[in-house]
Amino acid sequence: MKRKSPLATLLRVRRLQEDVAKAEVARARIEAAMADDVAAARENSLSRSRPAEGDPRAFVASMVASRSLAFEAAMMRRAAQEAHSGVQLRLADWSAAAGRAEGVERVVTRHHEEYVAEAMAAEQAERDDLTGAAWQRRKGDDRS
Repeated sequence: MKRKSPLATLLRVRRLQEDVAKAEVARARIEAAMADDVAAARENSLSRSRPAEGDPRAFVASMVASRSLAFEAAMMRRAAQEAHSGVQLRLADWSAAAGRAEGVERVVTRHHEEYVAEAMAAEQAERDDLTGAAWQRRKGDDRS
């Protein structure tokens, strides 16, 4: 009969927490990649913008638009950097969750090993008793 560890439920919870943390890392990596793409697109549109020639008002308007694009590109790049730092935080959370699960897993493994050792010792004691009883019977039969 297999005996279940009292910490088996806790181990399942820890493994679920680790899986959730792993999923958070994947989500954060996707968001960081998307933020990189958006920032690259904004930087690309900034590099393609040229000041308008001819009318002074159009020139000023195009310069204002270029500055606006530059500001937006800088904000998108900053958002991408923040997304990458979010990935690092999620990786740290995942590592911590894995460490907690590993600690409980070691205790559960030790509990199982102790149970197996106890079962083997009980089985060996039973065999010793049977062997001793058989020896006693043979010894008694030899005297008769």
